[in-house]
Amino acid sequence: MSHLVDIQPWLLMHPGNDVLAPEEMKAATKIMGKLLRGYIDFTGALIESYS
Repeated sequence: MSHLVDIQPWLLMHPGNDVLAPEEMKAATKIMGKLLRGYIDFTGALIESYS
């Protein structure tokens, strides 16, 4: 659940994606991708441990 908390401040800081410059957008996309991958890995590990 901590991953969701990490995403929220980012959303609050940038309510509109069109405000970001292209470089910032790329960096933000990379960060979001890493968070998402981490969250998926974490969820997968949880599911495996319970099955």
